[in-house]
Amino acid sequence: MTMPAVSVLMPVRDGAAFLPAALDSILRQEWRDFDCIVVDDGSRDATPQLLAQAARRDARIRVLTQPRSGVVSALNRGLAASRAPWVARMDADDVARPDRLAKQMALAATTPQAVAIASGWRVVDAAGRVLREVTPPPGPQAIAAALPRGNPLAHPTMLLNRAAVLAVGGYRASYDGAEDYDLWLRLSEAGALHALTEALVDYRIHAGQATWQTLERSIVAAHRARRAAERRRAGRAEDDGLDGMSDALIAGALGAAKEQLALGQGRGARAALALLRAQPGLALRTRLHAHLLWLRSLLTPRG
Repeated sequence: MTMPAVSVLMPVRDGAAFLPAALDSILRQEWRDFDCIVVDDGSRDATPQLLAQAARRDARIRVLTQPRSGVVSALNRGLAASRAPWVARMDADDVARPDRLAKQMALAATTPQAVAIASGWRVVDAAGRVLREVTPPPGPQAIAAALPRGNPLAHPTMLLNRAAVLAVGGYRASYDGAEDYDLWLRLSEAGALHALTEALVDYRIHAGQATWQTLERSIVAAHRARRAAERRRAGRAEDDGLDGMSDALIAGALGAAKEQLALGQGRGARAALALLRAQPGLALRTRLHAHLLWLRSLLTPRG
């Protein structure tokens, strides 16, 4: 088979509600030289049937199935199966603009040193209503400066240099919840991360998506990824030390609560605030701040 220029990589588990729209947005890309690898991570809804129908309609869709193993396993399996030099990430509940691949591949052609190319994105709700638009840092230097503070890029917007991703070890299961951020930090040590500031993907959020457990896992994983990157830059070995974890959880949960409220997601904000309030030794000012945010979450229309 002829090698495509791009492999679109989409992991999915029980994604039937939004999967048809996500696949349709890929199949309607102006850039036609691609295949689409969908890794079904043990779906129990109508996802397998929808994928089988889509693959029959369009030979560019390749479906891989596996028992429930998690998103990191699905991503690494898709990476291993991809044949293209570039891998475009896509989630099964998001929608790509028709010119997404064309614009990212045009930038890739002029930046041969790039290890990844992001784009801007619009945050939309379950019905597709736009909640806000997010612009990533405008170039490699700005991205590199932002990465030590947090993740400034959205995973489903990324176009990844496959060889570079494999060279740094792919996605790591030990950073599940922040596997993308951990990868960006390692890629930034190998080459330049670029971004188009234009919003080329609609990033969908679901009411009640955020839970105590997933928020805590993500915050802990992001904290560990930052610490590992600091050690690598200092020429030291990575370890799993979690010193400063309570402070990281407090800051991360407070930031997540504010983010969820800005998006009109009261339930997600309350999940973040429950995690915050469970931390020992909270300062009185922080407790008061959390209480006021909790009251706001109860008044949030989509709460």
